Amino acid sequence: MCTAAPCRVLQIDDASAVVDDRGRKRTVLLLAAGEPVTVGDWVLVHSGLVVRRMDESEATATNAVWAELEDER
Repeated sequence: MCTAAPCRVLQIDDASAVVDDRGRKRTVLLLAAGEPVTVGDWVLVHSGLVVRRMDESEATATNAVWAELEDER
């Protein structure tokens, strides 16, 4: 199953970014973002691509759902 996850941008380098994905650092591509992304932004990442920026409240709510799902495993 493919899913998208909210991540916080830690560093930007041209067309890629290092993000915090629930405690793990990942390098993702910014090519599909569709709008400028800056360090500190929350972004939705799917298959290594930033799909879009998201606000902090949406990211927090989505991460809470992820935590619930992980607890149910």
